[in-house]
Amino acid sequence: MRQGDTMDTTDGVECPNCGSTLERIALVCQRCGETTTTPGGGTPRFTETARNTGVWLGGLLNLHPAPGERVKFVGRCPAGAFAVDAHGEVVWVLDWGYVGELSLRDKELWIDGRRINLETGTLAGASAP
Repeated sequence: MRQGDTMDTTDGVECPNCGSTLERIALVCQRCGETTTTPGGGTPRFTETARNTGVWLGGLLNLHPAPGERVKFVGRCPAGAFAVDAHGEVVWVLDWGYVGELSLRDKELWIDGRRINLETGTLAGASAP
């Protein structure tokens, strides 16, 4: 596929670990690192609940490593975000209907200009300017 091309369901396959849609010719999932030729190496190993959460929120777009005590990864989806621990278990889910920007800065999670408590997924105070 060339940049700017769109992909439909006949062009892709589902990552067996995180549930993301991959190009049929992809060898490695861009989100979790799972290889399509020798499955079992993705990080983290998503539980079925975590895999379904990404699909439920519109599909996993990005997976960010997180520096939390329990939360080790945060997934951004079109309709929300979710956190998983080192074992791939869901810690929290935010179903906001739309999420544009997610970033981790100075050990803090920011979603669409709002600071979020990394461990609980709740609003954590003042918004970004």
